[in-house]
Amino acid sequence: MKLTLRASTVLPGPAHGILLVGARVAVATGERWFLRDATRLAAVAALPRGAGIAAADAARMQAVVTTDSKAVRGVQRWRDELWDLARGKRLATLAENHPDDNWGSVVFTAGGGLATRRRLRAGKGTDSLIRFDATGAVVDETTLTGAPMVFRIAASPDGTIAAHAYFDGRGGLVAYTDGKPPRRRKLGGRITGIGRDHDKGVSDLAFDATGAYLLAMTHMGSRATVWSTATGKVVAGAWTKLGLDDAFFVGDALCAVNADTLRRAPLGGGAAGKPLKLAGHPGLAVPLGDDRHVVWCGATARSDDKALRVVEVWDLVRGVRVAALKHPANLRGVWTLAARPDLIALGAKDGRVTLIAVR
Repeated sequence: MKLTLRASTVLPGPAHGILLVGARVAVATGERWFLRDATRLAAVAALPRGAGIAAADAARMQAVVTTDSKAVRGVQRWRDELWDLARGKRLATLAENHPDDNWGSVVFTAGGGLATRRRLRAGKGTDSLIRFDATGAVVDETTLTGAPMVFRIAASPDGTIAAHAYFDGRGGLVAYTDGKPPRRRKLGGRITGIGRDHDKGVSDLAFDATGAYLLAMTHMGSRATVWSTATGKVVAGAWTKLGLDDAFFVGDALCAVNADTLRRAPLGGGAAGKPLKLAGHPGLAVPLGDDRHVVWCGATARSDDKALRVVEVWDLVRGVRVAALKHPANLRGVWTLAARPDLIALGAKDGRVTLIAVR
């Protein structure tokens, strides 16, 4: 494997979010998202000021965009819209939102997408799951009776199972079968390390590549909870004994990120692999997307904005580093990282965006 610098540019303001969406790179700086070409970072379009990307689909090059909130006759209103990121154009309005009726968490699925909807009537809230198709049209809506406010949702790779997690650490599954009503199931146990504040809630909810396991991550609590979707029960694993800064699925294991180390924790049980010592200091880690490799970006020296940065790719199965690239001296303070098997994208504090080809 080899890493080579493909392109670099500077955008106005610190880059605090970055997404690889097909032939586009979406970068958040300040109050605006910019769309750039994924080959040379040529400008394509910019989303309206104050709008944010709630979810993106690389295959269809679409995104759900939430507009800025505005007061209309004394009531705050905003929209969720379906956008074509290839052209930087709005395709459809998905939801007209206000405080008493609005969409929340959104994810794309194989055939469209999923969204949570919360409605308030006489001071009581009702949550539901909405399925929409590739054009943005609503397919169906499932009421989540007894839900104490849904915080995160996730969809299995084939789109047949939806997972939802609540503020109190409980969770549930909804199974979709063609021609039959959606079937709800509770998940056993509770998410560990949960809190009721936004900064202590569920920071990530994700299925593995097979749809057999579900991960809930609480960054502030530094805990990971894994369920079997077949049984609905919490799975015991080596990750329960590890201090975590982050965790995500890679193939048939959970990758545990702690300070400047990576560890592989098998989903089928057994001890965690040996700690993989990274280059010098805590950094950012994401899966490469091939069920085997992890990309890590960190400092080669002290943790400050002047420290040179390095990108490494690690083979989590073999436990070895397979590629590394030091950045040019003008790239400092990397804040955000995204990766796929052929490309790595980084956004920095000074607004610099860098693409690195993977071969």
